[in-house]
Amino acid sequence: MTSEQALRNIRAALSAITQIPRRAERQTHTALSETFVDIGPLFGSLKRADHQVIYGRRGTGKTHALGNLHTWLEGKSIAVADVDMRTIGSAGGLYGDPREPLADRATPLLVDLAEAVHSRLVDYTLELISNEHEVTGLVGALDSLAAAITDVEVIGTVEQEDSHESTDSSSSSLGIKASLSKFDIGIEGDSKRSKASVHSSKSRVAGEVRYTVKFGPLSNAMRNVARHTPAKQVWILLDEWSAIPMELQPILADFLRRALLPVPGVVVKIAAVERRSLFNVPGSGDDYLGIELGSDISQDVTLDDYLIFDSESDRAGLFFEDLLARHIRAIEPGVSDYFPPTDYGRRKLTWAIWKDGAFDEFVRAAEGIPRDGINIAGLAAQRATQEWGQEGISTDDVRQAARAWFLRDKAGSIKAHRFATRALGHITNFAVNRRKRTFLIERGHDSNHDIIQVLYDKRLIHLLRSGVGPGGNFDLFALDYGAYSDLLASSEEFKSWEDSWTTGWNDLDPSRSPLVRQGILSVAELRELPRSSEN
Repeated sequence: MTSEQALRNIRAALSAITQIPRRAERQTHTALSETFVDIGPLFGSLKRADHQVIYGRRGTGKTHALGNLHTWLEGKSIAVADVDMRTIGSAGGLYGDPREPLADRATPLLVDLAEAVHSRLVDYTLELISNEHEVTGLVGALDSLAAAITDVEVIGTVEQEDSHESTDSSSSSLGIKASLSKFDIGIEGDSKRSKASVHSSKSRVAGEVRYTVKFGPLSNAMRNVARHTPAKQVWILLDEWSAIPMELQPILADFLRRALLPVPGVVVKIAAVERRSLFNVPGSGDDYLGIELGSDISQDVTLDDYLIFDSESDRAGLFFEDLLARHIRAIEPGVSDYFPPTDYGRRKLTWAIWKDGAFDEFVRAAEGIPRDGINIAGLAAQRATQEWGQEGISTDDVRQAARAWFLRDKAGSIKAHRFATRALGHITNFAVNRRKRTFLIERGHDSNHDIIQVLYDKRLIHLLRSGVGPGGNFDLFALDYGAYSDLLASSEEFKSWEDSWTTGWNDLDPSRSPLVRQGILSVAELRELPRSSEN
């Protein structure tokens, strides 16, 4: 291949990087599977037929992992019902309106989730029909499931009136009640419905209409559905659990525990942000409302743990090499002719599109977060293609891209949270003054302080090690690369700033080393920062 052809392939690869979709939910399951990069035993754990909660901060790849799991399950002829909890029913309206009674918000949420699962299973059945599978039993089971999702009873007298008028109207008072375990949430509410059309008669319903959710019939219907699928299994993948208002989450979890988790052949996987999730609340005695983690459902998959790459290994580099190469080949298949889908081809692609040292800088900037890495790479590639005569991404491109992404997405996400903004500024100054991006926080109450959790959830700081130092009394955090990347780009003094991810803190004793003691961040000082009424 001539140098001109090689240059065209490099430019095609750079262009492809700028086109990588920023959000996994906007891609098909097939595309997610093609670009999925496994980390250690992650996918092996997800393939287990166990109920699981998959934890991870935003951007760590939960949706991507579930999408890849969906494709794998389809290949095994297993029925899959995947539900984005942000999109069911009126999740952005009634469910999230704190002015509405909890009862009026909870029952439609349960029903809407059940209906979403039913809808996905109907799509699955239609696909079986198109492939000429026998589905008579499955269709009957789905009909039973639809009937079990809601049970509407009219209690009282039903009167029918004949009329010669040209309009027909009806109204009803709708009382809603759902009893969840012994807590008897007592979800009740009233709504009125009316309609008008051209008819020759008029009917009136008098009496009480009661809307109930019954776990027994629904569980039996799900059991029949699973039994009539080719693989005798139904996997329910619930993404964006944390989008549900926290006060409703235990009620929804209790619904899953009683209606779905006990059903043979049904597997439930939930993707959630740990500190934005509430799976149960205690009741009287040993009873509780919701799901008991570790007992009812396992919580052994935390993507944040999988994505902590040790500085002494090249796992981070290999991960991002593979991630970018898979996306580039998916967008520009012709690039594979020059950069084949082999280990050597992947390395060759990396050498071609990143200038000296730029790829290592990019890996540091990504902080192990796939979404951040994709966005930084896209912005850096965009800068590189705008530079006349430039044939690859430079270190300066990476630093400028990381800073832009940090200001636009990460720091921007706490702009309205003045106290969080002040806390981030305090931590940044603390790090800059020490010429270190890492810092220690004493475990226990301090490391669980609300503002530390906010900054961690927003990916503004990163937990590198838990339980370091004497007695394991400290957690090792790092300031996000974007917070100081402008210093690296503009100041010779900071260009040699530490590039180690762990800095050996886990081998040092804060009680004996003055340098280490200087790296302990005082959460008490954070508490003393001024707060505003806007928090």
